[in-house]
Amino acid sequence: MERNLRVIAIIGIFIALFAIAGKMDFEDESRSHLLYCDNVASGIWPNYDKVCNPDCTRKTIEEIEESLR
Repeated sequence: MERNLRVIAIIGIFIALFAIAGKMDFEDESRSHLLYCDNVASGIWPNYDKVCNPDCTRKTIEEIEESLR
């Protein structure tokens, strides 16, 4: 019985760690995309990946950044 609880606890810890790592990975990718769109909107570089919405303005970028905080 004690062994079963230990196995369940270990599985729960692994699931929690994977969830945390996945959330951090998503946030990093979102911030990278925002930086790219911000640089495209500012004219620093062209939209070479064609992933940035041409209607994306500085205001919408700031709104998305705020939602990530």
